[in-house]
Parts: sequence; structure tokens; C-alpha cells
Amino acid sequence: MLSLKKINIKNFLLLASTFLFSYFEIIYFDIDHFLLIEDDFKRFGFYTKFQSIYLIFSYFPFIYLIVLLIYRNLDKLISNKFYIFIILLVSKISILSILFYFLRIYTISRLKIFFSIIIFALFFSFLLIYIKKSFKASVLLLGFFSLFFYLIVIFDINYQVNFNNCVNAFSENNILDTLSDSGESIYVIGHAYGSKETARVGMSEKVTKYMYEEIPNKNSTLVLTGDIVYESTMESLLKVKSDINNNFKNYLIAVGNHEVQDNNNYFEVFKNDLFLSKNNDVLLIAANFSTKNWLPTLDQQSKINNFLEKNGNINTIFLFSHQIFWQLDVDNEIQPNGTNLLEDDLIKDSTNWLNLDDKNLIVISGDYGANGQQSYCKKLGNTVFIANGIGDKKNDSFLQIYLNDESFYILKKRL
Repeated sequence: MLSLKKINIKNFLLLASTFLFSYFEIIYFDIDHFLLIEDDFKRFGFYTKFQSIYLIFSYFPFIYLIVLLIYRNLDKLISNKFYIFIILLVSKISILSILFYFLRIYTISRLKIFFSIIIFALFFSFLLIYIKKSFKASVLLLGFFSLFFYLIVIFDINYQVNFNNCVNAFSENNILDTLSDSGESIYVIGHAYGSKETARVGMSEKVTKYMYEEIPNKNSTLVLTGDIVYESTMESLLKVKSDINNNFKNYLIAVGNHEVQDNNNYFEVFKNDLFLSKNNDVLLIAANFSTKNWLPTLDQQSKINNFLEKNGNINTIFLFSHQIFWQLDVDNEIQPNGTNLLEDDLIKDSTNWLNLDDKNLIVISGDYGANGQQSYCKKLGNTVFIANGIGDKKNDSFLQIYLNDESFYILKKRL
């Protein structure tokens, strides 16, 4: 009777472990949508809204079955512990591949999948070995696993704090209490069409929804850092312009490759690809970096430097681009969404063409985030480099720059 009780407890431990792992794993994957499988169901008249919880309950029984089968045959396998690891590894790859294929989930980072498979195989290899030797050791291992995922959450919080400190390296933190959403702000959105899978006429539905429902002050400024539409048709571009005019007083656009590589429709609608603006005590510059060397033309560089000279008393400059032309300055720590239009080699010290005279420069580039990458920031001397864009993912974000007569403050907000 006691032996049977122990077996039941161990089976329950395996059940709880596989469920917890599946739960944490799906959260870690951060699946942003199930649009493709939802569309398949709609063809058969079923208007079902899929949620991550459905995936957990359809996924973990298979994981539990594999782990349980190995446990039942552990006596045969215990002599070769590496063999247990290989079985778990291959089984996990097979289950994920089949599941993602049939549910048509293609937006999860490959690196996340690889990391999750390795952790799964290692964790359950140790758990199965320890559960045979010591039940207490198995419980401790499960506790360690839970702590591991807790630390991942803490790491994310730490990232948010570091990012906030970086983007506000030149701002006055003590002015935050004097600012509010109801005041005039600058909204910065990169890669605004979202993703290829969800692309539609105009900008991403998430972006336009936020514009019409969440912008409290229509006297604010919008900065679009490129790839504002998936296809640069007149219909798409005119809709973007209409959405901007309905919700903002001013706008700046740093054009992306999607706007200029196929036709001249962008210039028919928006006319300009260089925007120079003074707002309180900061300068705003949005230029066309969609060139073969990912730098503005010499003519644009000259106009920008003349603008800086005329406003020599302003100490903070915001430079908006689509391309991450400064990739070598940060030693390739990040990669852009793509390398479209680039023909020449990138250069280091990529902002040397600017006559800054030791002023503070904040570069914000939008060709980022299509694959769910976390926003990036790095301070080098008097320059802060920021990459932020959306991909119609769960963690999509934009930057809101609060301004008053004293200073500015930048906040990253979920879209």
C-alpha cells in the first residue's frame, strides 16, 4: 500500500512538472496571435478566438506522456543517462514541430525554441534520474526550476529599469511628476505596418486603434521611423496621411525601404523626406536613411547641419532614422529587421557627419522589433542609440517623449 502511494505521488510530481513547464514555456514563447488557425476555422463556420491557455492544455498531455513512458522504462534506460537526454530532445522537437505546423504558428523566435528544448531535455533528464533515487531531491529540483523562471521574470524587470535609465540619460528625471498624458507629447513608432502576416491597407490595426482611442491631446506630434506601410500603394499612403491628420498636429517621417524602393508614391502623398523641427528646448530631425550607404545624401546632411548651426543654443538633438546605420558603433550587438537597399559597407563613428559641438544626440531607429526583439538602448559618450519598432507582437511598444519648458522625459509604452 505504501509503495503504491509513493508511485502515485511520483506520478503526480511528473504531472505537475510537465504542466508547470508547459505553462512557463508558452508564456516564455510570448505567442502574439493565432490568426492563421483562426482563419482556417472561419472557413468552416467556426469563429473561435484562440488563447494561449488552449495551447497549454493541448500541449502538456503529450509532454506528460513522453515523460511518463520514460519513467516507466527507467530501469532499462538508467545505465545510459545520455540516452534519456536524447530521447527527450528528439521527442520535444517532434511534438513542437507537429504542434506548430498544425496550429500554423510561425512567429516564435528560433532562439527561444532552441533554448526551451535544451532546458526541457536537461531538466527532465535530471528529474527522472533523481525521482528514482530520491523523492526529496526531485522536489528540490522542481523548486529550483520554478526559481529559475522566477529569475527570468526578475531579469526582465531589471532590463526595463536599465532601458529607462539609458533612454533618459540626458533628461531631468525630476520633471516626470510635472508631466501628464493629457499634455502635448511626441509619439515615436517604428515599423508601423506591423508584420507581413497581419499587413493591411495603411498602418497596423494596433497603431491606428491606439491613435483614435488613446491619444488624449490632438496637438501632439507623431514620428514614424520608417516602414509605415507594407506596400506603398496610393491607397495605403493616403490612409496613413488621413489617420495622422485626424489625430496629430504635426508629424515627421524617417522613410523606410517599404516606402521608397518600388515607386514614388510616397513623395506624391507626403512630398518631403527630410523633416526639421524645433520643439521647446529640443531639435527634432527625421531624415531619409534609405540609401545605398544608409546615410542621408550630402544635400540632406548639409541642410541638417545648417539647421543645427541656426539653433546653436539648443543642447539636445533627436535624430530619427529607419535604418540602424549605427550598427558598428555598438559592435553589432543588435541586428536590424533587414539589410534592404544597403550596398556599401557600414562605417563606424556613423554620426561624425553631424556638427554637434559636444551637444547631446539621441538617435532613434525603427527597423527593429519585427521578430519581437526587446527595445535596445546604449549610451556612448554624448550619444544615445535606441532601436524600437513593432511587429504585431505581444510585446510591441512605442516611445512617448514628454516635453515641458525645463526638459524632456522618455517612456516606453506597450502598444
